[in-house]
Amino acid sequence: MIIFVNKKRKYYPNSVKSRRSYTLKEIAEIYNLHIRTVQNWIKQGLKIIDMSHSPYLVLGQEVRDFLKAKKRNRKRSLKPGEFYCTRCHEPRRSIPKHISFNKTNKLLGKNEKQIIVIGVCMVCGNKLFLFSSQKKVAEMKKKGMKLIEKDKILIGNEGCSLKTDKKNVKDSEKNEFKIWAQGSLF
Repeated sequence: MIIFVNKKRKYYPNSVKSRRSYTLKEIAEIYNLHIRTVQNWIKQGLKIIDMSHSPYLVLGQEVRDFLKAKKRNRKRSLKPGEFYCTRCHEPRRSIPKHISFNKTNKLLGKNEKQIIVIGVCMVCGNKLFLFSSQKKVAEMKKKGMKLIEKDKILIGNEGCSLKTDKKNVKDSEKNEFKIWAQGSLF
Protein backbone atom coordinates (compact mmCIF):
# COMPACT_ATOMS: atom_id res chain seq x y z
CA MET A 1 0.00 0.00 0.00
CA ILE A 2 1.40 3.40 -1.02
CA ILE A 3 0.72 6.39 1.23
CA PHE A 4 0.80 9.70 -0.60
CA VAL A 5 1.86 12.79 1.29
CA ASN A 6 1.03 16.23 -0.03
CA LYS A 7 4.48 17.76 -0.27
CA LYS A 8 6.75 19.14 -2.94
CA ARG A 9 8.57 16.28 -4.60
CA LYS A 10 12.03 16.13 -6.05
CA TYR A 11 12.26 13.98 -9.14
CA TYR A 12 15.74 12.75 -9.88
CA PRO A 13 16.08 12.35 -13.65
CA ASN A 14 18.89 9.84 -13.30
CA SER A 15 16.57 7.33 -11.60
CA VAL A 16 15.65 6.04 -15.06
CA LYS A 17 18.08 4.60 -17.58
CA SER A 18 18.25 6.63 -20.77
CA ARG A 19 18.36 3.70 -23.23
CA ARG A 20 15.51 1.70 -21.75
CA SER A 21 11.77 2.00 -22.38
CA TYR A 22 9.31 2.18 -19.49
CA THR A 23 5.57 1.71 -19.10
CA LEU A 24 3.60 4.38 -17.27
CA LYS A 25 3.19 2.03 -14.33
CA GLU A 26 6.96 1.48 -14.08
CA ILE A 27 7.62 5.23 -14.11
CA ALA A 28 5.01 5.69 -11.37
CA GLU A 29 6.69 2.99 -9.26
CA ILE A 30 10.20 4.42 -9.76
CA TYR A 31 9.16 7.90 -8.59
CA ASN A 32 6.60 6.65 -6.04
CA LEU A 33 3.73 8.41 -7.84
CA HIS A 34 0.18 7.64 -8.78
CA ILE A 35 -0.22 6.53 -12.40
CA ARG A 36 -2.54 9.53 -13.03
CA THR A 37 0.39 11.86 -12.33
CA VAL A 38 2.40 10.21 -15.12
CA GLN A 39 -0.65 10.42 -17.41
CA ASN A 40 -0.81 14.16 -16.62
CA TRP A 41 2.85 14.41 -17.59
CA ILE A 42 1.87 13.09 -21.04
CA LYS A 43 -0.66 15.92 -21.34
CA GLN A 44 2.09 18.33 -20.29
CA GLY A 45 4.44 17.13 -23.02
CA LEU A 46 6.07 13.81 -22.10
CA LYS A 47 6.57 11.96 -25.40
CA ILE A 48 5.35 8.40 -25.90
CA ILE A 49 6.98 5.98 -28.38
CA ASP A 50 3.76 4.83 -30.04
CA MET A 51 0.24 5.96 -29.11
CA SER A 52 -1.46 3.17 -31.09
CA HIS A 53 -0.24 0.31 -28.90
CA SER A 54 -1.09 -0.34 -25.29
CA PRO A 55 0.68 -0.31 -22.82
CA TYR A 56 2.20 3.05 -23.64
CA LEU A 57 6.00 3.03 -23.64
CA VAL A 58 8.24 5.99 -22.88
CA LEU A 59 11.97 6.18 -23.50
CA GLY A 60 14.05 6.82 -20.40
CA GLN A 61 15.81 9.71 -22.13
CA GLU A 62 12.42 11.36 -22.77
CA VAL A 63 11.56 11.07 -19.06
CA ARG A 64 14.92 12.59 -18.15
CA ASP A 65 14.53 15.48 -20.59
CA PHE A 66 10.95 16.13 -19.44
CA LEU A 67 11.89 16.25 -15.74
CA LYS A 68 14.90 18.50 -16.39
CA ALA A 69 12.73 20.89 -18.42
CA LYS A 70 10.10 20.87 -15.69
CA LYS A 71 12.76 21.82 -13.12
CA ARG A 72 14.17 24.58 -15.38
CA ASN A 73 10.71 26.12 -15.86
CA ARG A 74 10.18 26.36 -12.09
CA LYS A 75 13.28 28.45 -11.50
CA ARG A 76 12.92 32.21 -11.29
CA SER A 77 15.85 34.55 -11.83
CA LEU A 78 15.96 37.56 -9.54
CA LYS A 79 16.96 41.04 -10.61
CA PRO A 80 18.98 43.18 -8.19
CA GLY A 81 16.75 44.26 -5.31
CA GLU A 82 14.21 41.48 -5.80
CA PHE A 83 13.23 38.70 -3.42
CA TYR A 84 11.34 35.47 -4.11
CA CYS A 85 7.97 35.62 -2.35
CA THR A 86 6.94 32.19 -1.12
CA ARG A 87 3.28 33.19 -0.94
CA CYS A 88 3.01 34.83 -4.39
CA HIS A 89 5.46 32.35 -6.00
CA GLU A 90 6.94 35.21 -7.99
CA PRO A 91 9.93 37.56 -7.76
CA ARG A 92 8.80 40.65 -5.84
CA ARG A 93 10.22 43.90 -4.53
CA SER A 94 10.09 44.82 -0.88
CA ILE A 95 8.48 47.87 0.70
CA PRO A 96 11.45 50.29 0.82
CA LYS A 97 11.10 51.25 4.49
CA HIS A 98 11.10 47.61 5.59
CA ILE A 99 14.38 46.41 4.08
CA SER A 100 17.00 45.43 6.63
CA PHE A 101 19.87 43.01 6.90
CA ASN A 102 21.43 40.85 9.58
CA LYS A 103 25.06 39.82 9.62
CA THR A 104 25.79 36.23 10.48
CA ASN A 105 29.11 34.71 11.34
CA LYS A 106 28.86 32.01 8.68
CA LEU A 107 31.62 32.15 6.11
CA LEU A 108 30.96 31.94 2.38
CA GLY A 109 34.29 30.89 1.00
CA LYS A 110 37.44 32.24 2.64
CA ASN A 111 36.70 35.95 2.99
CA GLU A 112 32.97 36.59 2.60
CA LYS A 113 30.41 36.40 5.38
CA GLN A 114 26.76 35.54 4.93
CA ILE A 115 24.19 38.30 5.27
CA ILE A 116 20.44 37.76 5.44
CA VAL A 117 18.45 40.56 3.77
CA ILE A 118 14.90 40.84 5.12
CA GLY A 119 11.99 42.66 3.52
CA VAL A 120 8.20 42.73 3.19
CA CYS A 121 6.39 41.84 -0.05
CA MET A 122 4.69 44.84 -1.70
CA VAL A 123 1.81 42.68 -2.95
CA CYS A 124 0.88 40.32 -0.10
CA GLY A 125 2.81 41.60 2.94
CA ASN A 126 4.70 38.32 3.45
CA LYS A 127 8.20 38.37 4.99
CA LEU A 128 10.90 38.03 2.35
CA PHE A 129 14.35 36.58 2.96
CA LEU A 130 17.39 36.74 0.71
CA PHE A 131 20.57 34.96 1.70
CA SER A 132 23.42 37.04 0.37
CA SER A 133 27.05 38.04 0.89
CA GLN A 134 28.77 41.23 2.02
CA LYS A 135 29.81 41.98 -1.56
CA LYS A 136 26.24 41.79 -2.92
CA VAL A 137 24.86 43.95 -0.09
CA ALA A 138 27.53 46.56 -0.88
CA GLU A 139 26.39 46.50 -4.54
CA MET A 140 22.78 46.97 -3.42
CA LYS A 141 23.77 50.02 -1.38
CA LYS A 142 25.68 51.49 -4.35
CA LYS A 143 22.57 51.13 -6.53
CA GLY A 144 20.60 53.27 -4.09
CA MET A 145 18.81 50.73 -1.91
CA LYS A 146 18.49 51.87 1.68
CA LEU A 147 19.31 48.97 3.96
CA ILE A 148 19.03 49.15 7.73
CA GLU A 149 21.51 47.05 9.68
CA LYS A 150 19.95 45.09 12.50
CA ASP A 151 21.59 43.41 15.47
CA LYS A 152 23.52 40.22 14.94
CA ILE A 153 21.37 37.13 14.93
CA LEU A 154 22.29 33.84 16.46
CA ILE A 155 23.36 31.29 13.89
CA GLY A 156 25.90 28.66 14.72
CA ASN A 157 27.83 28.31 17.95
CA GLU A 158 30.13 31.32 17.99
CA GLY A 159 29.77 31.56 21.76
CA CYS A 160 26.71 31.89 23.90
CA SER A 161 25.21 35.37 24.12
CA LEU A 162 21.90 34.41 25.68
CA LYS A 163 21.12 35.58 29.18
CA THR A 164 19.61 32.56 30.83
CA ASP A 165 19.47 33.96 34.36
CA LYS A 166 16.00 35.47 34.71
CA LYS A 167 17.04 37.75 37.61
CA ASN A 168 19.50 39.71 35.45
CA VAL A 169 17.22 40.24 32.44
CA LYS A 170 15.69 43.71 32.27
CA ASP A 171 11.98 44.22 31.59
CA SER A 172 12.70 46.01 28.29
CA GLU A 173 14.78 43.05 27.08
CA LYS A 174 11.95 40.67 28.01
CA ASN A 175 9.49 42.75 25.96
CA GLU A 176 11.87 42.91 22.98
CA PHE A 177 12.26 39.13 23.09
CA LYS A 178 8.47 38.62 23.23
CA ILE A 179 7.99 40.91 20.21
CA TRP A 180 10.80 39.14 18.33
CA ALA A 181 9.40 35.69 19.17
CA GLN A 182 6.00 36.71 17.79
CA GLY A 183 7.63 37.68 14.53
CA SER A 184 6.61 41.34 14.40
CA LEU A 185 10.07 42.82 14.95
CA PHE A 186 12.41 43.00 11.96
